[in-house]
Amino acid sequence: MRASRLVRTALAALFLAAAAPALHGQTWVGWSFYWENDTWVPPAVGSDDAFTNGIRIVLGRSIGAPLPGAGFWADRFTRENDFDVTSSLVLGQNFFTPRTITRYTPDPADRPYAGFSYLGMRYDATRRLHLVNQVPAPNQRQSQHSLEWNLGVLGQGAAGRKFQAAVHSVITTHRVPKGWSHQISNSLGASALYMYRSRWVRSAWDVTLHGGGMLGTTQTYPAAGLTLRVGKGLSGFPGVIGRNTAVATQSRHAVEFGLAAGAEGRFMLHNAFVEGALGARGSPGVEATGWLGDYRLGAFVRILDARVDYYFVRRSPEVASAGPSFESYDNYGSLSVSYEPGSETLESLALSDFFAETLPSWFDGFFLEVGFGYEIGPDEPGTAATHVMHGAVGRRLWRDLDIGIERSGLGREFGPARSTFEPHADRMLYTTAAILRYRPFGGRFGPFDVHVRGGVGAGILGGTNETELTYRRLPTGCPDADFVLDAAESVLEDTYCNRLESGTSTLFGGGLSWRPVGDELGINLDVVRVDVGAGAYPSFTGWSVGMRWTPNEW
Repeated sequence: MRASRLVRTALAALFLAAAAPALHGQTWVGWSFYWENDTWVPPAVGSDDAFTNGIRIVLGRSIGAPLPGAGFWADRFTRENDFDVTSSLVLGQNFFTPRTITRYTPDPADRPYAGFSYLGMRYDATRRLHLVNQVPAPNQRQSQHSLEWNLGVLGQGAAGRKFQAAVHSVITTHRVPKGWSHQISNSLGASALYMYRSRWVRSAWDVTLHGGGMLGTTQTYPAAGLTLRVGKGLSGFPGVIGRNTAVATQSRHAVEFGLAAGAEGRFMLHNAFVEGALGARGSPGVEATGWLGDYRLGAFVRILDARVDYYFVRRSPEVASAGPSFESYDNYGSLSVSYEPGSETLESLALSDFFAETLPSWFDGFFLEVGFGYEIGPDEPGTAATHVMHGAVGRRLWRDLDIGIERSGLGREFGPARSTFEPHADRMLYTTAAILRYRPFGGRFGPFDVHVRGGVGAGILGGTNETELTYRRLPTGCPDADFVLDAAESVLEDTYCNRLESGTSTLFGGGLSWRPVGDELGINLDVVRVDVGAGAYPSFTGWSVGMRWTPNEW
């Protein structure tokens, strides 16, 4: 189930990336989106604890329009005249949780809740390869020097609780995290990362050695590692989160694919995500291990400018003190989607016209939205907290009318159970609906556009209403046949019983998007009214704030 979903997601992401417009000669010339999460691995090896989510967006600048500071980096390497220096803007969020996420008061012997949201700038100096017939010749060595500065916030300001609670309420629909109020203290997160990589290129394989380190309030460590890739048309450096530029600077083959395996070792001098915020009194935390290792196994494919990488990652234990996370390995998946403009020999690709011309035209008028927010006026007694998530994808149907699919949902938390042996209830309401969106007067009012929308969910798009009951170490199972047991990960953890009801859902809403720079990226404010058509209190009204991406306009 999860494997097939991963394949569908990767293929869809590849097609969307291939549909991106040619940006040669423009200020922004490429992008990469990284998502690391336990959802991307089989349930038998994944878990919701430790490193549970990482999202990273890298927007590449053209060589002729670098970010501030790129000139200093260029001066270090352009004296030999065989380096290309590129710069990128970086936006990301990471968060970490203890082993059990459904306790309102986490175990003080376990690792703490920790979130980090950041903005940064990255500079890469990449040595050019020698070309034969406009493609890289085999048997070469390529090197790259990278420097990245990140500045952000650790703690409540990182919004880790809102993101995880909304995703668990609307996508995974179980185990809403309860202990985020006990996360590490709010503090400034600042770091500098330097990495040197050297790649030995052969005709059907390459090996990359890397070394460097990070210095900062989040983590401080030296690191070294290697990656081996086997495949066809290998270009660039292996796709690993936090290590790659979004700008391709070399000619290459039209198609690239293969397998990869790698490892990285770090000696952790400071790890705020385990030990707590640096210098903050009263910040929760436990003793962190010194040596830390990541082991990766994955696959990659690139067609023209579109690239997808997937890695299964196993991380060695991060906690050195006795407790629930002691000697516990962490497994998660890393998925990255990139658009890397470059030069290819199209004659080597039989379907070059399809990928270069036909496919991009399918995505004219394409839109993608995502947002997070709260319920407006909760009407269910006992509601202690709410989490709204909204996501939509579609394209222009005719003039000012769009067609698409939307997932909107709400999670309601009812607070702690009255006793240890009673369950607490979380109610999730969500719909996956086919929608029509109308943008009056073309939707554009200067830097703003507006829309109204409506939709119906039926059959496999039906709305649902799910209640999760958490039983404290009771071996008796679920209360009746309507509930489904979600087994605990160990005998010391809780047992989860889920009940699912489905019906025909309706959705109505509207949105305002502010696009201050260009037409592609906007900041959204959305309001939605959903009736899932099942269960008690089946409707909700919510608002969300998020992003809207429209790469191609008609």
